Parts: sequence; C-alpha cells; structure tokens
Amino acid sequence: MTKKLITLTIIILLASAICSAERIGSASYYGIGDGFAGKRTSDGSRMNPNAFTCASWHYPLGTKLEIIYRHKFYAWSSRHGKKVKVIIDKKVIVKVNDRGGLHLLDLSAGAFKKLAPLSRGVIKVRVRRVK
Repeated sequence: MTKKLITLTIIILLASAICSAERIGSASYYGIGDGFAGKRTSDGSRMNPNAFTCASWHYPLGTKLEIIYRHKFYAWSSRHGKKVKVIIDKKVIVKVNDRGGLHLLDLSAGAFKKLAPLSRGVIKVRVRRVK
C-alpha cells in the first residue's frame, strides 16, 4: 500500500513538472471561415473567435498559458547608417478550452492576431504555463 502511494505521488509530481515546463512549437489559428465559430468547445463554452482561447492536446482544460512569439525583421537605422536586426517579443495570455489541432496549439483568431497577421497561418511560439 505504501509503495503504491509513493509511486502515485512520484507520477503526479512528474506530470505536473512536465506540464509546467516551457515548450516550443508551432501554433495555428481557428474560428474564422472554418465553421467552428459558435460551436461548443470541449469545456462546454461556445467558440468565440475574438476571445483569447486555444485548443491543445498537451495541456489540461482551464489551464492559462502565456504564448510568446518572437518577431524578427530588419529595419534601416539612420543612427547607424545601415540595416539593423530588430527583435520584438509579442505575448498573449490564453485559456485552454478545447481539444484538437495538428500543432502544439490552435489559437483563437483573436489571440493569433495579437501575435501575427492571420496571413502567416502558422507561427513558431514559446508556451509557458501561467500560475
């Protein structure tokens, strides 16, 4: 009995450590023009394309996540007289309310727009669990 309890405790601790780690992966969006808007999500709420929500197989429903997208581009610097690399980290907090997707996350269109234009389709993101 004691061994089973210890084993179960270790499994729970490992599972929570894995879920809390930062992950890097791809994210797409859904909710505009795909028929999902207004349909029920896995947690029972209606899919709102403008809400800051996401679908994921990797995180429990109700989990809040910080999504970070690193936007890199070159711009002309009059101060330096040449092109310089500009890096901007864009962040958004979303709630996991659905399951599915081929990527690490499927963001609602509203959350995706905060990070990148919808024309990008798929972006590389870092995901952190918010406590």
